Amino acid sequence: MAADKQQWMLGPYDGREVLSAFRKSVVLADLEAAVYWAHVMLTCGGRGGQRLLTKQCWIIAAEVANDPLVVVRAHAVYDMAGQVPETDQAFQLVAHLVAAPKWWETENGRALEEAWSKAIGDLKDPGRRRPVPSYALDRHTRRGWEVFRATGRWDDRFSGDDRGRQKTLHLYERDGRLSPDAVLDDQDPEFVARWERLLQVQAQSLPDVDPDADEP
Repeated sequence: MAADKQQWMLGPYDGREVLSAFRKSVVLADLEAAVYWAHVMLTCGGRGGQRLLTKQCWIIAAEVANDPLVVVRAHAVYDMAGQVPETDQAFQLVAHLVAAPKWWETENGRALEEAWSKAIGDLKDPGRRRPVPSYALDRHTRRGWEVFRATGRWDDRFSGDDRGRQKTLHLYERDGRLSPDAVLDDQDPEFVARWERLLQVQAQSLPDVDPDADEP
């Protein structure tokens, strides 16, 4: 930042320093400090104080907290900020952020950090880039149709359509897990029976309901 750039103040403080102090207080799980810097933003931020604070809360929730509930809560509080004078929810959100598990405190969060770093390097290095797996070449892709025209089959083991969902369920129940190496023959008697039962449950022999038809 240029030294001569106009300084943004929040009361007696440099505004950017307040934002930084607030974020670090949440990282350190220091409730008293986080509430103090939140109060500075609300008190000295004028009419935009609520938006300023709750935007910072959402950013912190997205970057630091490993808690889906606090991310959703932060978005809801930010969405309502400035529409009502009460600030109770903003302070309660700050407390939730301080108490929420942080990404480095959970096994999943640490694993994500490692996988994210690896993905950055894998994409940069042509020798490390992942090939598109065969199961991605389904009826929703151009190459999937090429495979189908050449073989007469879809690799729809993990697709989201009805048949793909039934294959996913069948593989999980058969193997106790899902694996990209799992093999499933479309003529497998157990799968065929499962698929035929689903067609009966869905009454596939009957036409779909016409949404524009007159009520009987």
